[in-house]
Amino acid sequence: MEQILNRINHKINAVSIVDETNYFSQPTIQMVLIKKLKNREKFIIGVIEDNDFNRHYLVRPHKKKVVTSSIHYKNDGIADECIEGYVLFCLSNGYQLSFISVPMIISVWEYIEIYSYKMDYTIEGVKEFLLYCQQIGVTKELLDYYGDTEREDLYAIFLNGIFNEDTILLKQCIGDSVLILGYQEYFNTLLYTVFVIDDDSSQINYKEHHRLIDSALTDFMRLFYDLSILYYRQTEKNIKETVSHFIDFVEENGL
Repeated sequence: MEQILNRINHKINAVSIVDETNYFSQPTIQMVLIKKLKNREKFIIGVIEDNDFNRHYLVRPHKKKVVTSSIHYKNDGIADECIEGYVLFCLSNGYQLSFISVPMIISVWEYIEIYSYKMDYTIEGVKEFLLYCQQIGVTKELLDYYGDTEREDLYAIFLNGIFNEDTILLKQCIGDSVLILGYQEYFNTLLYTVFVIDDDSSQINYKEHHRLIDSALTDFMRLFYDLSILYYRQTEKNIKETVSHFIDFVEENGL
């Protein structure tokens, strides 16, 4: 809930910042990048004008030139400088995504597909982008649908063994649910998290933090048994309904 509220506040602030520039007549915000400093947050806002996706503007209130359409960043000559590469560059250098539009997600995803074999210079940015997509429920199937083409499974390529910034210790698929026990370092100690994820939408249906591995494992096993029982009960019900419908069909047709 706190993450959602932060994203809403960042989007509201971004709209105000863009309006205050008096530069645009019909702006649409495509992405909001945030860098947390000691007493404030540093914004970079991606904007298009009149739904022209061929020209992107950057609004950076911390710069003397607040609005610019020229995009420059270090990319080691791998590709022409573009908004997609800029997003990954910023994510590799301490910025975090607070908001990104669906067309922009598709565009960045395509960029990573094309240059996946040359992503060493922004590998951290690629992972940050994919983790964000994972957190908000973006799936490969969703992008296939909106992009009208088959996409590479970048999660499998770049996040193998990682979920929601946690390294996966245990993973069990039970029906339409995926049960995960992950861990990550937090202030020089390990914090364990148990997740239950919907396999189709990647939505997180359960998330609980634990400081002790024994506590995390107990929670994991409890959910494993509960989900297994629900799955087998539902499967048993489906089997009985299928057989019942077949019997009705046989009787109705005198077979």
